[in-house]
Amino acid sequence: MSAAVPKHAGRSDQIGAVTSLLGEAGQPLPPSLLLQDACSPNTTARLVSDVLDDLASASQDSPHPLCWCTVSPLTSINPTTLFRSVLTSLEHSIQQVHDRTRTDTAKAVASGSRGNFRRPDTSLDYFLWKLGTLLDTVDARLIVVIKDAERIRDLWPEHVWTAFCRLALLVGKPGKIATVFISTLPWAQYRTPSGLTVSHRPITLRFPRLTRPDVLSLLALDFPLLWKSYDSSVQAAQMHAGTSNALCKRATLAKLKKANSGDQVSQDALRVLYEQFVGVFYDSIKSNVRDIEELRTMSAAVWHSFVVPVQTRECSTADLQTLLLVSSHLFRDVIVRLQTREVGPREWTQEARIRSIQASAARLAAAKAPQAASTTEQAEDEDASIVDEERKFDEEEWLEREMAALDRMRSASSHATMSLMPSLALIPTFLVIASFLASYNPSRLDVRYFLRDDSLLSLSSGASKGKSLKGGRKLGPGRGRKAGAGRRGRSAKSALRVTNEDGQTENLNRQQLLGPKPFPIDRLLSIFQALITESAPEMSLVYSSLIPENDLSASNVDASGDRSTLWEYRSKSLSVYSQINNLVSRRMLVRTSAQDKLGTSINFRTNVSYSVVAVLAKRVRFDLDEWLWDWGASGAGGI
Repeated sequence: MSAAVPKHAGRSDQIGAVTSLLGEAGQPLPPSLLLQDACSPNTTARLVSDVLDDLASASQDSPHPLCWCTVSPLTSINPTTLFRSVLTSLEHSIQQVHDRTRTDTAKAVASGSRGNFRRPDTSLDYFLWKLGTLLDTVDARLIVVIKDAERIRDLWPEHVWTAFCRLALLVGKPGKIATVFISTLPWAQYRTPSGLTVSHRPITLRFPRLTRPDVLSLLALDFPLLWKSYDSSVQAAQMHAGTSNALCKRATLAKLKKANSGDQVSQDALRVLYEQFVGVFYDSIKSNVRDIEELRTMSAAVWHSFVVPVQTRECSTADLQTLLLVSSHLFRDVIVRLQTREVGPREWTQEARIRSIQASAARLAAAKAPQAASTTEQAEDEDASIVDEERKFDEEEWLEREMAALDRMRSASSHATMSLMPSLALIPTFLVIASFLASYNPSRLDVRYFLRDDSLLSLSSGASKGKSLKGGRKLGPGRGRKAGAGRRGRSAKSALRVTNEDGQTENLNRQQLLGPKPFPIDRLLSIFQALITESAPEMSLVYSSLIPENDLSASNVDASGDRSTLWEYRSKSLSVYSQINNLVSRRMLVRTSAQDKLGTSINFRTNVSYSVVAVLAKRVRFDLDEWLWDWGASGAGGI
């Protein structure tokens, strides 16, 4: 049996089938093989890699060595990169075979015979000829593993991915070449663009979902690395929580656990706690997560924060119930944020661990001191409290450096998050902001928020009523209000209300909770005109050349330039419509009206979150919270 069986619990039957099909040197290879795993295809790919490594190592001294390579349509998206990856891997394997044999064959050129030369190109014919030429130099067997095989239907041409089903026949090496597809879909779903299925059907092996004992056995394989991580991070956790011998206060020292906590935990005791943890963790998220790789990642991420109370000596390894109570929020947050790829595993683990250390320190500070201990325990506490001043200074200095490094990491993470946001020019940025406001602000409040009066936009500071802005500009009738006034607005009589933990009444019919609503394109352009007039007046001179010089009277543009009229012209120009189409193609706007109904209004809906719009608004110095109505339970900082 293959050595990969202990690493892959519950897959012994599948490993035996793969080995019998691909590992027998005396029997021909099947043309193609489909490994269908609907739950965890990445785990299956790792299983195939381990099995083929074992088979390749066992066939090094045989007259028919085994060569194999792995490709994916996500990394080799076109035939050129696909063919280059397969040929390069095969040339490297053949060169290793030649180096081991040291025979006359080693003098052959890896690219083939010099007398049988052909100019390289990117066609399928050249790939098949080159593959056959390389296999002529050595009597080897070739296996091509294609991961994420369900994506080949969309990324690879039909004549390419269908040729891999019968690659041995096309090369002229029957029984020498095999293609292994690893996919989440059955072969019945592999249809050509014309809707026809491929006649060359591969042998199918199904990988069912693993049972609970098998999953727990796979999670138990991660414990050695987690134990090393625990042992190396105990001192840092105690310093951050203030429970180390040098930084711990006398009142806190009496509340700490003495046995099976901190650095007094043995590997066997922690292993028992880990086995109990993975059992509870799997039962909690098994309905949401089926992929084994994701399950291992999420389990390790939660474990680093789960053992923080043990590291800070707040709890011992026997206090399972207490540990589950203080870490119950981690089981929910890992599904909401980590599984949805909102944050990465490393970032989530660091944030959760920092919060767990702070919460542990707060609980220790709020806990009551235990009853008077015996004379022996009091003496031990007094001895522990007498610490060398130099050691205390070193730990305080280390803690300052650690906090400074943590602040730099947070700042770098924030800058990286902003850099990953979509980069847009000024006009598309304000179109995105206008679409967000149109989706979440009620249309009945457009007059209050976005109406502009030319008389109130004059450069005279005392011409009209209203609040004065820099340069003498005036706000519209609905804009002359205090900051934040009208943000909550007047709630409807039929609003559904609840009382939150702070005792405040909250409206559950807010558009923020109901989601974005569609809006007509005319409303989008009107809001865009209001925003660009209010927030980007310096751009008026840039686009002033759009108004014909000899048509000032027709455009109602005086010598000083009227921003409102200018941007009314600009907001309905062809370039703005092209920018809207660009945003639709980037999926930042979604068209909700039918494509074939040209007589009706064209409706759109925003497809970006508040965080993205807030970053874009910050880039153009736009106060988004001032223009949003009823956002969050207490302003824009709400939900």
